[in-house]
Amino acid sequence: MTDESIAPPSALGALRGAFDSAFASPHPERERDVLGVLAVRIAGRPMAMRAHELRGLVARRKVMPLPGAELPLLGIVGLRGRAVPVFTLAPFVGSQPIAEEWKWLALAGGDATVALAFEELDAYVRLSGPEITPLERPEPHIAGVVRVAGEVRPTLDILSIVASLSRGQSTSRTGERTSR
Repeated sequence: MTDESIAPPSALGALRGAFDSAFASPHPERERDVLGVLAVRIAGRPMAMRAHELRGLVARRKVMPLPGAELPLLGIVGLRGRAVPVFTLAPFVGSQPIAEEWKWLALAGGDATVALAFEELDAYVRLSGPEITPLERPEPHIAGVVRVAGEVRPTLDILSIVASLSRGQSTSRTGERTSR
């Protein structure tokens, strides 16, 4: 699969530019409450990610599977001269991954970067004010819900997911704990 089959070059460039500019621009005082959100689809489900929890976003790369690896680990990918583990986000939203359907990697983590695979990037939007509504009943790895283009999307808690992965565990939205 080539980058051209993922998205038209103009759309890909526009999405990259909007995402990158969110990190490059200083935050003016009047925009203190602006929240950058990626509207994504994971295993076909509409979800959201807070941009400030991510280190970057890259289009699909060749992932080298690891012998004996179990979900959510898909394998490793070479990024910027480093081997980075790739995990599917599907188990964190209570779904099974759609084999080979992911097209994007969200980069997250502190010193140890991880790549989080998902299928579709619908939009990058900037929301003003406290736009994430807390859930009535807390769910693992979900920070709340946000409305993007009229659609309510659960918002992933990327920091919680990365912490869970660093402990060698994943927790599905149903609360089941799995160990790698």
